[in-house]
Amino acid sequence: MACAVSPNGWYSWISPWLLGESKNTQHLIPLGDPTVPRVIVGHNVSYDRGRILEEYNLKPTMNRFIDTMALHVAVKGISSHQRPAWVKYRKSKETEVEQKEEAVEAILELMSVVEKRMMEEADAAKKEELRCLHQDMEDSLPSLINEELPSETEVAAKRWEELTSANSLADVAKLHCNIDVDKGIRDDFLKATPDDIRENITEYLDYCAGDVDVTYQVYVAALPEFLAGCPHP
Repeated sequence: MACAVSPNGWYSWISPWLLGESKNTQHLIPLGDPTVPRVIVGHNVSYDRGRILEEYNLKPTMNRFIDTMALHVAVKGISSHQRPAWVKYRKSKETEVEQKEEAVEAILELMSVVEKRMMEEADAAKKEELRCLHQDMEDSLPSLINEELPSETEVAAKRWEELTSANSLADVAKLHCNIDVDKGIRDDFLKATPDDIRENITEYLDYCAGDVDVTYQVYVAALPEFLAGCPHP
């Protein structure tokens, strides 16, 4: 299954094997007339190129490729020695976010319990105590939910782990475009049956199209940085 987009429209391809039209599991994706000049943008685009039909022709094609992963590596990539430290830092940040979300959920649940007790409480003094407790918890939520904007000094002293990322599309999209990419559905292609995929084919095509959209946004963000940081000699 594959998706692509151009100024003229969206395109999709589904393997004949997946559609039950062929028993052969090996199929290549046709892009069209190989004599037509075209630039193909992809993330880790060599993976995509290896599955394009026209690239196995002995005659050269007019296809040219731009890899958004390579653009990222050139301007904000990390070395293999930096990766363990970056992964450790990212996990600590994810833990902080999870703890924050859990704290917010806990306060909301407590507020719900207090509200219920306020409605049931007949004693005026105790009811007032519950009201004050509820108000205190409500007042604490904004500071917990809303992150404060960093000062100029904090930005200048930003950790290097915040200025780079690993090479996956999800990591690169988060760094360059602040886009959160959910790749969970990708696991279905490893464990689901062809019947399961066909039954929800539009959902999986949406997933593929979403990756295309994210790759385009990464391209728009990373290409100017690459041209500025790595000008042609």
